[in-house]
Amino acid sequence: MEEQPPIISQVDWEQTPASVKQLVETLVQRLTRLEVEVQQLQAENQQLCAENQLLREQFNRTSANSSQPPSPDPPQGFKPSRREKSGKKRGSIRT
Repeated sequence: MEEQPPIISQVDWEQTPASVKQLVETLVQRLTRLEVEVQQLQAENQQLCAENQLLREQFNRTSANSSQPPSPDPPQGFKPSRREKSGKKRGSIRT
């Protein structure tokens, strides 16, 4: 809910010193510019949030949760073998 500025009567405004009138008018103009800027930044923020969400979804997509082939998936780390080692040297011929 926007707060309504206090209304200054015409009589009070006419009795206000010129320097105060100028300050009030300058502040009103600045406030108007800032309100426009806030609206623009809110729209940009909303757009960037939507883009961020889309990019996060794309980043988290793998072959397991989409119709993509496994080739574009990020590389998985080295998985050690679950077999027990035989104790023999690699490449040796069994006799």
